[in-house]
Amino acid sequence: AGHLVVVDAMRTGGAAGTIRHVDLTADGPLDTLTGFVSTHAFGLAEALALAGALGRLPARVTVVGIEASSFASGAALSAPVAAAVPE
Repeated sequence: AGHLVVVDAMRTGGAAGTIRHVDLTADGPLDTLTGFVSTHAFGLAEALALAGALGRLPARVTVVGIEASSFASGAALSAPVAAAVPE
């Protein structure tokens, strides 16, 4: 694929439900993702770095994140996050 779009929950310190778009092509290198916290043991920056090392990173990568209010296992969507999902 020529363009990878990653959609996930994130925690950057913003208000719950805030949507953030990061175009790594325009916004800079992978360290643009510094401070993102993921529920996955292997973070997004590490996965993209591995893809680059393997020669499999698409020319364009866009991250769309919705600021979460909780990453507790089994937690339901908060009202602000649920309201942001359609966007």
